[in-house]
Amino acid sequence: DHVKMAVAGGGRVDPVETSKRSALRRVANPLKCGQAYENHYVFDIATFEWRNRFIRWAAQDELTDEIPVKRIREWLAPFGMTREVENLLILAWALIDDKEFARHGGTVQVAAGRDVRDDYVLRNPVLPSEQAWESALHRAAVVLGQTALPQGLTAANVRTLAMAVRDRAKAVRNDVAEVLAQLTKHRELLGLDDQSPRM
Repeated sequence: DHVKMAVAGGGRVDPVETSKRSALRRVANPLKCGQAYENHYVFDIATFEWRNRFIRWAAQDELTDEIPVKRIREWLAPFGMTREVENLLILAWALIDDKEFARHGGTVQVAAGRDVRDDYVLRNPVLPSEQAWESALHRAAVVLGQTALPQGLTAANVRTLAMAVRDRAKAVRNDVAEVLAQLTKHRELLGLDDQSPRM
């Protein structure tokens, strides 16, 4: 959770909850998965040493498009980590390098460490253009009232926007269908045809 918060917050969580500071320092610092200080946590390229190792190992294996999670586990095997720690490092790498998880060609959501499966791969996402992203954010705000959305163009933020729009669209689907039914019913009275903007 702190890795996610740090990535969303530009590389830093400040302040860290008092009750979580000690555990975060005991896990993150020796693992080199960010750096926990007295009351804040930093997670960026400089404090996540595993990123460079993963990139180097992938290059040695000539893996560029898709990197199997199973292969990442093989790279980590000599370190004797638990599966949970491996999952943390894999998720952290995906977040810091804006990679997405996929299975059989389709993107999959990985919300927590327990969701990291050996038959998944990490890959670079296909993102919209900056202009298309800005337009999508604007339309989500104006048309659907979705204003509290992350702004940066990342795979995670694109998924968040898509889920928010989908959820909002489901919530208003019946109302929109009813408006269309009423307009269709009264189209002659209102002077509407199929090309009318309201239709």
